[in-house]
Amino acid sequence: MIISPQTELQMLPAESRYSKRRWFCTIASLLLYIVDIATDIRLAVKYVEEGQLLWAVLTFSFVLVGLMATQIFSYAWYIDDMKNEALNLGGKAIKSGLVCVGLMSVHVLGMGIFTR
Repeated sequence: MIISPQTELQMLPAESRYSKRRWFCTIASLLLYIVDIATDIRLAVKYVEEGQLLWAVLTFSFVLVGLMATQIFSYAWYIDDMKNEALNLGGKAIKSGLVCVGLMSVHVLGMGIFTR
């Protein structure tokens, strides 16, 4: 079998395959991410209940800034991945406008990390 350079781009490298350890680490990191955000929000709510509004606003602000930064970087990486011919087998810069709108919607809702 002759493998052309074009075919080599379409094959996944061995290190990109998911092993059981990688799967476990991915699930564990997603769970820790959710727990981290939930505990931060719970802390901010506790501050509001105790009347410490400055600390509540600061905690909410730090959570929102962190979430926004994560979503912005995730969306930018998706766009870069779509431009990369080795990852985008069609070779088109962007698949369609609907894909971009859908991705942006998911990221605006703060769920982009789960699609990564």
